[in-house]
Amino acid sequence: MKKIEHLTDENEILAEIIEENKRFDLEDFFVNNRDGGLIIITLNQTVSLYSIDSPCNVLEKAYKVMYPSFNGFNIPNHISSNEDRITWHEQSCRMGNVLFQLASRVSSFIWLPDKINHYQFNQIKTIHNFIYYLNQKRVLENKKNFDIKYIYKGKFVDGTDIGALLNSITDDTLIYDTEENIISEMDLNLVRK
Repeated sequence: MKKIEHLTDENEILAEIIEENKRFDLEDFFVNNRDGGLIIITLNQTVSLYSIDSPCNVLEKAYKVMYPSFNGFNIPNHISSNEDRITWHEQSCRMGNVLFQLASRVSSFIWLPDKINHYQFNQIKTIHNFIYYLNQKRVLENKKNFDIKYIYKGKFVDGTDIGALLNSITDDTLIYDTEENIISEMDLNLVRK
């Protein structure tokens, strides 16, 4: 496996995205304490990647291949106030994508856009349920649960409220400013179990 964050050639990045997405296994990721991963849920596809060193750099390089007009995240060198600070996670959400920033040893974060469609809703539900299943197995083994935290509009959402929130933000008439030009030759599947 090549580290996407270290690649510069777009064809190599594309090849690595395709390869990592084919190989990504959510259970293996958590059970074998992998260092970092990203799941990007666009309006119609799910892309799973490893992010060993820098999830921001991995996402930025993936987006440059996925969205030809993407010019990188606008992260200021100097932040004068909290209002000026828009994280790369939030910028990703403004594109209409759900972003899972995975970690097996610490909390995983799920960043939600203002609205999602039914495809994204179902993908979130599938991944959430699978992590819940893994945690049920861990309880039987007297091991610590994998922690996931949802973030919506910059604020944490209580886990008991996530179902109601997802229902309230699901809308199949979504229109975002960015074009959906996802890599057509990618063999994108649901997150493998």
